[in-house]
Amino acid sequence: MEQKPPLSYANSVLDAAGFKFQLRKHLDGDTRRRLDIKRFSNLDIDGVIRDGKAELVSLIEDVVWCEVNESDLKLYGDVTVVKFIQVAQLIIEYLIHAKDTLALNLNALAKKYSAKKREIQTLSKSPH
Repeated sequence: MEQKPPLSYANSVLDAAGFKFQLRKHLDGDTRRRLDIKRFSNLDIDGVIRDGKAELVSLIEDVVWCEVNESDLKLYGDVTVVKFIQVAQLIIEYLIHAKDTLALNLNALAKKYSAKKREIQTLSKSPH
């Protein structure tokens, strides 16, 4: 896979955002968000890939906010676990694409802003 050059301005903004992972375990008993395993066992991975992001976006919440542990995985067959991992891979790929697209747009806007700022500074220094 081709390595992309760093997106300096976007990276500085993203690094400054202060990301922290959210807890999946709840302290008040077993009120955790359960994985909708039926959805994954019936999921057509090739269809998700072929049809684009619409279904994938709806799966993001299921994957991101559920708590999955060893006992959950023991309840389901290997095929369902593999589908869950494949969906997680697709989500990561989609999010990397979204981050790169947003970073490119942010960098382009930063360049336009800098150019306009220089233009305004030049105009304000020139005699009228």
